[in-house]
Amino acid sequence: PISIYTLLLRHRTRFLFSLPSPPHSETIMTSIESDIDERVITKAALDAATTNLSTLCATHAPTFVAVERRSTLLASSLSKLLSSVDNLTPKVALAAQSLETESGSGTTSTASSLASLAERHRLRRRTLLQHSSLLELLELPSLMDACVRSNLYEEALNISTFANTLERRHAGESYQVVTNVVKEVRMREMDLRRHLIQRLRGDVTMPQCLEVVTALRRLNGVELERRGR
Repeated sequence: PISIYTLLLRHRTRFLFSLPSPPHSETIMTSIESDIDERVITKAALDAATTNLSTLCATHAPTFVAVERRSTLLASSLSKLLSSVDNLTPKVALAAQSLETESGSGTTSTASSLASLAERHRLRRRTLLQHSSLLELLELPSLMDACVRSNLYEEALNISTFANTLERRHAGESYQVVTNVVKEVRMREMDLRRHLIQRLRGDVTMPQCLEVVTALRRLNGVELERRGR
């Protein structure tokens, strides 16, 4: 015999199966499947990115090593530079104190000392820029002496004329270098005159005699020009 409890259980089961399914069950299942697919795709993309990163690191390993070495070397160089700066700091302070020198009229201010230092630096820089011209100027006496020894009277007289022009151009200026060069050239002029007179005392041909006399006349003209000033 079937008990009343069994009959009630069967009736409840049939009632539950007869109920329609929820309207959003399919949508919920689809959403769950979509979330599962996105997780799988994301995991696959992460694995691919990790693999690519490992490949790139292995490919460019020498570059990474070189960069690390350069960074270490740069850090060492920077440390040495900072150490040098720290060592120079007391010297800079000492130089700043030495600029405040005492003169006969009192103590010179730091501003005027710096201005004087800047002026000397400008003068030395200007001299350095004219280095090649100064060398050519200092070589004029030796060049004229070589011309006299080689009987190149025309070239020697050209140097003497240039010395006159140089002296006239810097007449009112106290340039010791120009003064010394002109003085040396004047001494070479005396050597040239003695050399020409010595040649006239020897056996010379008519063309050689004319050459020597022409050189003497021109040398006299150079001296007269100098004395005329």
